[in-house]
Amino acid sequence: MSTKNPNLLLSSLSSESRSLLMSQATSVPLPLRMALYEAEQVPRYAYFPTSGIASVVTVMGNGSTAEVGLIGREGLVGSLHLLGSLPVPTRCFMQLEGSGLRIPMAELKKAFRSSDEIRNRILEFVQEQALGVSQLAACQRLHEAEARLSRWLLMAAIRPSRTNTTESSNGAAPVASTNLAPTIAKVPLRSGETLRPIASRSAISCATPLR
Repeated sequence: MSTKNPNLLLSSLSSESRSLLMSQATSVPLPLRMALYEAEQVPRYAYFPTSGIASVVTVMGNGSTAEVGLIGREGLVGSLHLLGSLPVPTRCFMQLEGSGLRIPMAELKKAFRSSDEIRNRILEFVQEQALGVSQLAACQRLHEAEARLSRWLLMAAIRPSRTNTTESSNGAAPVASTNLAPTIAKVPLRSGETLRPIASRSAISCATPLR
């Protein structure tokens, strides 16, 4: 199996370990808002994104959500489910459409337990995600809405995750402002108050006029 935009975690493995996982994987599209796993449920599949960006959000008792992580083609969706039997309180969905390699969670667990290399690479990714959550918590507590949105745009931009099907002619990936609500929490994006200062510096472009 080959792909034009390989997953970087898979690419970091030896050919033997990579072949073990690829033999169980299926290439699938990952459309916008597709749920990759739900809170406190064991998913049937894990995903190695090859393009697009997945958003990891915590769901509160009243139904509100807050983003706690982003995963692009540098990583693995479903890594926390490999670590133990405790329920995972987050859910994950596609924030920017893309594609990926889907692997049955049962098969990935077998490889995780049997291969030191696969286990070590996945644990390194989990550690990186945990460190990112620490930075995110500080950002959400100390920064205003514009800074929080700028952080998200930067995190999305540095991920090598775009394809010709999801980016515009100038190389920008489209994202609906309503999809960013969990990212910067309780900010009236539709008013344009948060987007306008960033757009005025040509950091982003808006398809519709800001009010």
